[in-house]
Amino acid sequence: ARTAAAGAVMGGYAALSFDVESAYLQTAWPESAEVERHWIRLPQEVLRCMPKASQTAADALAAPYFPLRNALYGHPRSAALFIVHLTALIRAQGWAPQEVDPALFRHADEVQKAFCMQPLLRTLPTSLVATYVDDVILTGPRTHQLISQLRKQLVFDAPTEVASFLGTHFQRGEHGK
Repeated sequence: ARTAAAGAVMGGYAALSFDVESAYLQTAWPESAEVERHWIRLPQEVLRCMPKASQTAADALAAPYFPLRNALYGHPRSAALFIVHLTALIRAQGWAPQEVDPALFRHADEVQKAFCMQPLLRTLPTSLVATYVDDVILTGPRTHQLISQLRKQLVFDAPTEVASFLGTHFQRGEHGK
């Protein structure tokens, strides 16, 4: 987050942030050999709210279990599944994770030379995305393009100018720096 904020100041860009709403529930449970299939037994109160065909099928079983179709809050695998989902969506738009932090992304097309001794800043990306589970901070000229693409896959409120992110407070001083 601090790297993204520094990139925003150095590049003269806004730093935007958003929180993915009900993030885990927006993540499909994978149907692959790497992730074991999970089942859930639903209480009668939930079964009564299901379509009639599902209720009839459940009534025919002594203990009806249903396969998980989405990650659930409280399940120990849900956070990891969402992180894999979110980073795959970001990578699909041409963003690459950075060696120094796999939750920090830069757009593959944008690298400009900076006069700095620090290896990360020597090739300072003009567009950056930092993620922490379902919290996202973005800056740079490709920000709105990525937001538009992510909106096709995820539900989140309109991004706002970042004031704080994960307990770090940001404030621009005089002249926006």
